[in-house]
Amino acid sequence: MNAIQVWNRGWRQVPPLSLEQLKEELQVKDGEKHVHSIAAVAANAALGGLSANAQAAQFWDYELIRGLMACAVAGSGSASPRVPLGRPATFVYAREKSLAGILEGLFLGRTYVSTGPDGPAVFMTAQVLAGDQARVGIGGVVPLHVDVLFEVGATKSAGKKIEVLLNGRPILTKIIEGDAFVQRFIQHPEVPSVYRARVIGPAENPKEGVGALDVYAMTSPIYAQDIIQELLWRQPGIDLDKLWVRIEPDRTPEVHLPEHVPPVNRRPVR
Repeated sequence: MNAIQVWNRGWRQVPPLSLEQLKEELQVKDGEKHVHSIAAVAANAALGGLSANAQAAQFWDYELIRGLMACAVAGSGSASPRVPLGRPATFVYAREKSLAGILEGLFLGRTYVSTGPDGPAVFMTAQVLAGDQARVGIGGVVPLHVDVLFEVGATKSAGKKIEVLLNGRPILTKIIEGDAFVQRFIQHPEVPSVYRARVIGPAENPKEGVGALDVYAMTSPIYAQDIIQELLWRQPGIDLDKLWVRIEPDRTPEVHLPEHVPPVNRRPVR
């Protein structure tokens, strides 16, 4: 699969999935319980504080750690006229505003999800700092065993927090001080790793919904891994030229793009 719906309706609105709602074959594998990601997150729900959307994001993290390369999508599930359309919404970085362009953006993992069309925007890029420098955006891959400069930011989010997760666990949390907020940090990944960012804040209506945390926007991952044949096997038809943006060394970084690669800072297409 190329995408997982990690957010449906309000972040805290939908109650969690319980183990009792799962079929037996999803609870047990080779005699061991809660091996499947969906069973693990259902078991975690018993600890409290997880909405169905928090479970979905946790399920996504578990599968990403196991090697899945799938972007995040979100939807309002507006089958009922009482449910507002486009809340949450999926944004796609695309080379053009067309069906083909948007599907390509989804396939390459270039998405972020937000509370709605007018919700916060969140971005993340990574730049290799050794040798032939390379810069990638959301959905891209950086190599292992080198220093990588990450840059995250958000708009329409002043007063909230931006959080960076590594393999599903927070490694950086900062208060967003203004509408042009940017935070940079360096990582040196030694093992396959998954980085993603999100905009969070305390629950606006603690007594309504599940959990103490509201999420306002999330990026799809940037991956750190060796670019080997296994990567191509997991992603049939992937074009390595679209994972990398080459920068000439020993110069002030300036992105040089083939025509078919969208700039990492191009305005996303809804």
